[in-house]
Amino acid sequence: MYRVPDKYYFRLHHPRPRFKDQVEDVIVFVASKIAMIGKQRADVFDRQLFDAIRSFPGNSTKRGKTIRNWETEISALFGLVLESDDNREPSPRALELAKDSDLVRFFKLFCYFFQYPGGFNKPERTVEMVKEGIDFRPASYVLNMLLLAEEKTRKRQGLRAEEAAHCIWNDKRVTCNNEEPEYCWARIQDGRQKQVEYDCRGDVVRYAKDILDYMVLANLMKKHGPLYYANRSEIAAISRCLRPEGNFDYSGCVSIELVKEAKPRWLRYFAQPKEPGFFATDIGALLDSTPVSELKPLPSVLELVAARIRLAKPIGDYGENLVLKHEVLRLKHAGRGDLADQVKVMPNSTLVGYDINSREFDGNMRCIEVKTTASASAVSFRQFHLTANEWNAAKTYRDAYHVYRLMVNTQVGIRLFIIRDPVGKYRQGMIEMTPVGGADMSFRDDSGNYERLLAD
Repeated sequence: MYRVPDKYYFRLHHPRPRFKDQVEDVIVFVASKIAMIGKQRADVFDRQLFDAIRSFPGNSTKRGKTIRNWETEISALFGLVLESDDNREPSPRALELAKDSDLVRFFKLFCYFFQYPGGFNKPERTVEMVKEGIDFRPASYVLNMLLLAEEKTRKRQGLRAEEAAHCIWNDKRVTCNNEEPEYCWARIQDGRQKQVEYDCRGDVVRYAKDILDYMVLANLMKKHGPLYYANRSEIAAISRCLRPEGNFDYSGCVSIELVKEAKPRWLRYFAQPKEPGFFATDIGALLDSTPVSELKPLPSVLELVAARIRLAKPIGDYGENLVLKHEVLRLKHAGRGDLADQVKVMPNSTLVGYDINSREFDGNMRCIEVKTTASASAVSFRQFHLTANEWNAAKTYRDAYHVYRLMVNTQVGIRLFIIRDPVGKYRQGMIEMTPVGGADMSFRDDSGNYERLLAD
């Protein structure tokens, strides 16, 4: 059984959300709720967040302690809430996710900034890490190691969670001394050749596996069987991860009091806003279904560092463009090409309360509000928010008003769900609505129809 030498052994860990199996659904739901709560006194904010989490499907019967655990895990681990004096407010990361529903970008930023020690741990544990000299950014290290291995062998190379746990996460040669990745990879290879056994119990490997899984949600890695591979389709994003910004400096935080004082600064560091082009989701990379076995090794590390970051469009703009093309083709396929030229995106400055002006086959107006979510897995996210302006437009146009819910993910590609007359559906009891800053909507399968997307 493999053992890290005692003088190098130190086990890293972080909070593990009880909702990990549905983390994408929960995070985008809670981010939208936090954005609507806004800046509040700590007690008011916490109470409203508690109520919001309880409203998540399946939580109504859970104990208060469970809901409070969710609160802690969401605010501490994912950086959705900022703290200052006696106040709480949505972080830039929460506001961005609530606006764009781009989970892939969210997890890229999460992986990019995630480090040990971090403000997500209990203060006493953070002090322990500081005193041990831990200073470790796992996503950068793992990607560097796999790319160096592929450059050396000219073959695709994967990593098992148990190898990552024992040879990376729990070894101070890596987490304190920043050991060159090639030496760590050599240890892993030596273990494979000698067929050493690793302790694979869930409580031993879970922390390394968590971060590797989050890297999959970020589309930085692909998983094939038990192995995690760097995702060739995301060369530009990986190149950015290889040379991250400096870590948050915990070097002077050698007491619980100092760690607590540093937490607001940590949260602002961890959830800091980035320009739109920083990890903008590449839809082509997200929808790339090429099997891992058919992918060639990645370019060298030097080539990756020199790669230019592609400026992809925000996911909302991508969704609007897809729907625009879909509507043109829908009319043309029905023999109403004469109406296709009337399909247009409405400028934001018009404040009409919808994104696209289209036409029915009889020439009547079809008003379309597009809601797009990008994720690595097939989320069951059944919520969307209409602003006050959009809700008023829905009440005005009724049957002419449509919500096009686009769900873009790696597993099933792009799915389109259309809800006609959301106000009418709400009044018929087919949609739940909470009047918060407009209308917070929850829908069912019978609230609308899935349709084949005509554009790709």
